[in-house]
Amino acid sequence: MGCQVTDELRILVIEDSRVDAVIITELLKGCPATVTVSDSVPKCGSYHVILADLGLEKTDGVDTIDAVRRAFPVTPIVVMTSNLSTVLHKKCIESGASAVFVKGRSDRKTIIKAIREAVHVESEKLDTVCTLLSRAAELLEEVNASTP
Repeated sequence: MGCQVTDELRILVIEDSRVDAVIITELLKGCPATVTVSDSVPKCGSYHVILADLGLEKTDGVDTIDAVRRAFPVTPIVVMTSNLSTVLHKKCIESGASAVFVKGRSDRKTIIKAIREAVHVESEKLDTVCTLLSRAAELLEEVNASTP
């Protein structure tokens, strides 16, 4: 089964466990994507979506999401965690994650669905911003046209 996420998707996997990183990479094999693995939050890069483990050596919990968001302000974040409660899920979403899945209990289909959801949510946000900017430009033109 192919992923059909999108052509040439660039995915960053932030995972400090080599075993978990290999598992996630294997689950994404066959997807039309380039997968980059890092054991910490990199300072830069260009990615369509980031899969970030909540429990890293230098950050933990929603602090990880904050660190990723500082480095990648507009890139969708999918949180990977070993334990997920309703409260933690809510905190992740409130902190800027677009989707969440549980490592070890999520199959390929679940992970791909989370990636699609994250990319879709961020795409909708961008569409809304573009619409608002277009409307603001129209209003500016009207003001400029009516000003002598």
